[in-house]
Amino acid sequence: TIYAAVEERLDAEVITRLIRLDGNGNPRPGDPQLPPIFGEVYAIAFDLDADRPAILVGGKFNRVGETPCNNFVRLAPDGSGGGGAARSQR
Repeated sequence: TIYAAVEERLDAEVITRLIRLDGNGNPRPGDPQLPPIFGEVYAIAFDLDADRPAILVGGKFNRVGETPCNNFVRLAPDGSGGGGAARSQR
């Protein structure tokens, strides 16, 4: 699985979106939309635990979707998780 972090700058705010890519580097149509990350993403990792797989994201951000967090978040592959879209790690 390959994800790209795509940054968009709106005035003074950075919004980053994680987009799942196919083997050719193109966005995969029909994949679930992950919540926007309000800030910069520095690292993306995967927890492949069979019972609870997750996308781990670290960087300089304070909110993912509507969930406040402190530079780290754990997302389910479909964008869901504890606290709605993301589970904050403080």
